Amino acid sequence: MRALWQKMPLPAQQAICYAFIGGLSFCSDFLFYAFLTRVVGVYYLLANITSFIFIGTLNFLANRRLTFKHRGIPEAKQYLKFFIVAGTGVLLNTSILGALVSFFNVYDLAAKGVAAFFVFFWNFGVNRFWTFKHQNPPLVTRQKLPYTAVND
Repeated sequence: MRALWQKMPLPAQQAICYAFIGGLSFCSDFLFYAFLTRVVGVYYLLANITSFIFIGTLNFLANRRLTFKHRGIPEAKQYLKFFIVAGTGVLLNTSILGALVSFFNVYDLAAKGVAAFFVFFWNFGVNRFWTFKHQNPPLVTRQKLPYTAVND
């Protein structure tokens, strides 16, 4: 299994790791959201934002260390970038959640799942190419071949 993993291109490894961490984060976010709305009685849109920010911090730490193995940029700068992306993500997520619940009468827990699915792709793409971009080596590296008469 390890040999198969090592043969995979880096973007595929990162997407799988990001999806795994994202899945754990989604479950945590979902449970925390359900706790806030069902037990504490927090309004569903406020609970969504609160949960997204709290779990987003844990998600940042896990992705920084495990998915992107990034140590080059000071953590505070990356954290700010991550939360700009996450802030946009929470706006998208909350908008989708609110629209599905208010306009289409979708059960809020189902709507939260749908919103998370769509926002996952936004978050991964922007985090990979902006927040953690310095860690991603080029996909193809060219070797400099020695000069021979055949190269002419």
